[in-house]
Amino acid sequence: MPKFIKVTEVLPSEQDDLYDAAIQTWLNSDQILRILTAHYDVVGYGVSECSVITFVTEQNSLTVLETPAELVALIEAPSSLTA
Repeated sequence: MPKFIKVTEVLPSEQDDLYDAAIQTWLNSDQILRILTAHYDVVGYGVSECSVITFVTEQNSLTVLETPAELVALIEAPSSLTA
């Protein structure tokens, strides 16, 4: 059964080299192929360790505010704790 986790998408802001913590979205953890660490200057958070998620199709990726360790904890947590 697929497990969905809630993440916060990080998008480029109007200012150079700054990013905004945009919307929260749900991801199907079964579709995640790889999680890489990246550091971005996020408005309201400062320089933050973020994650770049590559999906199993390898055609798309998504940058999120959560660290790789936080994502792994969400994926491994009981389903009732990820809502």
